[in-house]
Amino acid sequence: MKKHGSIGFWFALLFFMNVRALAQSVPGVVDNYSGSASAWLNPSNIATTFVHDDLGLMSLSFDLDNNFAYLPPRTFWPSLRGLMTEGGDWAKFEGIQPDMTYYYKYPNDKDSRNAYQSLELALPSLMMTFGQNHSIAFSLKTRMYTSVTRMPWEIPVLITETLAYDSLQNQPYVSEGMRFSTMAWTEVNLSYATTVFDYGDVKMDAGVTGKFLNAMAGAALNINALDYLVLDEDNLYFNHLDAEANLALPLSYGTSFQNVDSLITLTDPFFRGRGLGVDLGFTLTNKRNSMLRPSKRSACDDQPTRYFWRLGVSLIDLGKVGFRKNLLGGHLSGRDFQVYIPAFDHVTSINAATELMESLAGATEPVFAEEQQFSIGLPTALSVQFDANVYDDFYINATWVQPVSRWFYDAAVEREPLLSVTPRYETSLVGVMLPMTLYNYSYVTAGVFVRVGPLTLGTNDLISLTGLGKTRNIDFMMSIRLKLDRGDCLFDPLYDACGTRYRRRGR
Repeated sequence: MKKHGSIGFWFALLFFMNVRALAQSVPGVVDNYSGSASAWLNPSNIATTFVHDDLGLMSLSFDLDNNFAYLPPRTFWPSLRGLMTEGGDWAKFEGIQPDMTYYYKYPNDKDSRNAYQSLELALPSLMMTFGQNHSIAFSLKTRMYTSVTRMPWEIPVLITETLAYDSLQNQPYVSEGMRFSTMAWTEVNLSYATTVFDYGDVKMDAGVTGKFLNAMAGAALNINALDYLVLDEDNLYFNHLDAEANLALPLSYGTSFQNVDSLITLTDPFFRGRGLGVDLGFTLTNKRNSMLRPSKRSACDDQPTRYFWRLGVSLIDLGKVGFRKNLLGGHLSGRDFQVYIPAFDHVTSINAATELMESLAGATEPVFAEEQQFSIGLPTALSVQFDANVYDDFYINATWVQPVSRWFYDAAVEREPLLSVTPRYETSLVGVMLPMTLYNYSYVTAGVFVRVGPLTLGTNDLISLTGLGKTRNIDFMMSIRLKLDRGDCLFDPLYDACGTRYRRRGR
């Protein structure tokens, strides 16, 4: 069986066929002691947290998931060990064809496929509370997101089994609305939250986060229309193709793939795009104690607001980055043309690949050129959070996150949709969270997060990592955070139940 593996071939295949650091915005990690990190899911959380000041030294997370490919049970760690050895690779598994080495979900349905990747590093973050009702937070984050959404079901199969898989040859494949986007950026986040209503047993808090964005790289590919046939292992026939691509990469587009030192340009310029973003949110709390505070005091004097339940709603990552430097883009449209795949084996640069695609699609003039500007949206999402105090220090949380990037932008990196239910036990010193998460509305994972003192570690997919199920999701999270709880004033004056100010013993 012939296999074409050159860079040029795979670059072109991505173009023609299109082929996900949630950090503490992960529902399983947000508890009443998350402090500044709680703002990443809902900015009003910093007004409800049991912490009045904190310093996040580091928070790191990685997540990769999809709804079409997987590793079989008990194979994740052997695969990882294989990758870490010199010349190693993933463990070998049998595919549909006898000599293929992959497992994936072979589609009995015609549903589209999605994949998401996210990497987030927050270094540092902090929160401060002024008086009883005003909280601010700051974080400096580096983020990288990649998403592939509405990918036709047959494309993962063709990529995995190669075009030589005769069961998928000579039948029409028609789709529209595919989007591939990737972006790496830094953001400076400034959050403010306050209590807007507090009477009896009902309290409402609102918050906003402003984001200042600088992007190192971005790429977007929209396949508006795709109608094609696989003729044989070397040829594709396109009845109709309508695609738009834009690149802002740390690459020299005309340099040969062989000359890596000249191909990658990390400093000219380092930031290729800038933008703004915002998070908005509010939280409604049903308090256990309906007594009014007798007088104004600082947050460290005040005990945290104990509650029966909380309901939060937030719109997160609303915004976009405009790219203006080192850009390449174009809109390719063509009908009734054939692509001979081995022709891409001799492509040696990105510019050469685009020129070949223009020729194959029958373009009479250059399509891809230096763009003046284009934009990529943030992974905008609508989130609803419900948290209930079951008994004493035991809670249960339900969180829904729905991506809505398509409502706002032509091109955007996207979050994965998820619905989670998380029972947890928490005190100031220790927290244990057990999230059960429905990803992509298609499969369920179960994980564990543990907080001991300043350290939090965990994963959303413990079942796969222990070998009990298929591995579709790979994620981890760790953070180191110093905090001061509400009611802990260190050396500051305190108040008694009547609001009378007094000093600590010995002062």
